[in-house]
Amino acid sequence: MIEVGDKFACFCLQFWATDWTSPVAAPDALTSLCPFMWAADRLPFELSTTDRERVGSTVLREIERSHLYLVVTHRASDPEVQDLEMTALARRATRLYAGLLLVTPGISIRSARLVDGVRLKEGFRYFHDSERFAMTYQAPGTPASWGVAPPHLHHAVRVARGSLATHGTGDFHRMGRVSAAMSDALGARELATRLQQSIRALEGLILPQTARGTAGVFSDRLKFFCGAQHVDLLRHLYRMRGKVEHLHGPIAAVKEVRPDIANEEDALVHFAFAAFVAENMARACVVRVYETEKLWPFFRTDAGLEKFWTAPGKTNAWGSEIDLAFIVRAFEPETARRQLKAARAEESAGERADAVDQAWIDADQ
Repeated sequence: MIEVGDKFACFCLQFWATDWTSPVAAPDALTSLCPFMWAADRLPFELSTTDRERVGSTVLREIERSHLYLVVTHRASDPEVQDLEMTALARRATRLYAGLLLVTPGISIRSARLVDGVRLKEGFRYFHDSERFAMTYQAPGTPASWGVAPPHLHHAVRVARGSLATHGTGDFHRMGRVSAAMSDALGARELATRLQQSIRALEGLILPQTARGTAGVFSDRLKFFCGAQHVDLLRHLYRMRGKVEHLHGPIAAVKEVRPDIANEEDALVHFAFAAFVAENMARACVVRVYETEKLWPFFRTDAGLEKFWTAPGKTNAWGSEIDLAFIVRAFEPETARRQLKAARAEESAGERADAVDQAWIDADQ
């Protein structure tokens, strides 16, 4: 996989799940995704004694105990030099990792470290300290079967290629902000933030015009992406986002659209449902843009996106509707209920710690 003379960048991923199953299908613990890109479930390189000491035991433990490794290689023009080739490799690896996050709704990352280096005749050389990326969390109510599987790895490559091809042009600034909003959503444990950032990502794609009223434009244009079967739900998502945007809590947001849900626990489950739908709808739409070359001229600039919404051929460019009905059906309310109870138990532990802190403050006065 990593030949002598190759430079490499590698994402080392640890998952939260204890019953994790490797998506690497090959019997030698290695899957070729495309030329110069691999996935492995064993560490694909070795660190010298000097590098192991420099990295430190904590980082080394994270690297060596990872569940999945995403590897990108390049035949080096000068293996001894850390140059723009390494920058390009890191960018490709990062896009591959971002693609995996987008196409795998059940993914939940405890640790993500990007490391790079080179393979010389005398062995591997580690170039510099690893970069640690933010944790990501699975949305409450996500089916257990939605974890990482072999098709997700290959799908991630297609998304990564589209992301590299678009952002490498110097345009697609709006798509950059959309991707940042999705990253914030996936890295948030707080449901209000997941809903808020997912709706922001969708807004980035539909280019709402404030002069016409954003709520109406939001639901009308999302109907084009996802169909009209759940148009009331689309309006509800936008109104709920408005409540949390102004720092009202999830209960208040649910009362805004479903005053019939009086029980607070049921209201929280409904809010989890809204966040789940918004997140997975946004994932699907962002992935569609990155893997559909016909859409790139429209999404390159705001002016192009404005033309998209009046273009007679936009249906042909977008393709089939996102299956929103499937997303709605997939949500598991009882799973979400259990997960929310567990989260509240963690919050109670934090509140008890707050009481200890307050007692210390009072005693010090």
